Amino acid sequence: MILEVVDLYIKPGEEAGFEAAFKIGAAESLALAKGYHGHELLRSADTPNRYKLFVRWDSVADHTEGFQKSPAFQVWRGHVGPFFESKPEVDHVVSLVKVDES
Repeated sequence: MILEVVDLYIKPGEEAGFEAAFKIGAAESLALAKGYHGHELLRSADTPNRYKLFVRWDSVADHTEGFQKSPAFQVWRGHVGPFFESKPEVDHVVSLVKVDES
């Protein structure tokens, strides 16, 4: 399993619009992608226009070759792209240690 970690900076004052656009259409586009296993969008408590998007994929290729080269990506980008202050920074990571507190 691969975790895609994305740093998103949204134009100041456009956070509510971005969040609505993400929930309305962008999240659905992700969910339809091959190899997709879920996502989480978080907003910074310190920097209100900074977000982290975590997406779980079967493989890096499912993200880069599958989703990013699909029509669904264009739909995703159409919903949220207009809100970006700068180009998203993307990294793919593999979990080494996980501790869950219950």
